Amino acid sequence: MSNLLILDKIDVSKEEVFRSLGTKINSRARLEVDNAIERQSKKASELISPRALFKTVRVAAGTDGLITLSDTLRIPFIEYFTGASGCILVVGTVGEELEHETSRLFNHSQHIDALVLNEIGIIMLDKLMESAKEHTKGLVGGEGMRYGFALSPGCHNIPLDVQSDILAMVEADRIGITVTHSNLMIPLKSYSLLIPFGKNLKISGHNRSDCEICSAVDTCPYRKLSKASQRLLSK
Repeated sequence: MSNLLILDKIDVSKEEVFRSLGTKINSRARLEVDNAIERQSKKASELISPRALFKTVRVAAGTDGLITLSDTLRIPFIEYFTGASGCILVVGTVGEELEHETSRLFNHSQHIDALVLNEIGIIMLDKLMESAKEHTKGLVGGEGMRYGFALSPGCHNIPLDVQSDILAMVEADRIGITVTHSNLMIPLKSYSLLIPFGKNLKISGHNRSDCEICSAVDTCPYRKLSKASQRLLSK
């Protein structure tokens, strides 16, 4: 059985929304966006149902360039699994109601409100993911245990087509997450992660942001970097 995490609320500040929107708005629209944030922030809190599931599985490295998770799921070996003895599978969602309301606003030509509500939902999902990653640290004990970066199917040479296997292993339907034939998660504001761990794990993600190993690190408005990485990128 997977472990369940439920958050009562996720706070999002007006500054976070403006920063996330970035160049999507101009100075003339700023006041209108400001008012939309006031309207949609409370609504978003009422619409979301943030929850995540976790499952710890064993990792076994083969000699064929593949690793096996839980004795059944085989994925290509990547450097972030070097020295891993296990992996925490994580799936999470803020639910589907916020998406439905965003679509309704767009269909009624309330485009700024729809844009703002969607952006708030993205930020909330990201905060749920960060809370879930913090929660994983208590799932596996032991002195000297090292946790790696959070990896996603479709990135870092992990095939997207393992999405359905991961969701099945974690029993994602318990929190209403399903996957389409094209491996798209429903609700759309959902995520899945693989977090390797082990006392001999070579690459640790401790006190580091997952954004550091993303190919979009230079351009993504949602990126979060450690102070050391910020100094490196600013040179």
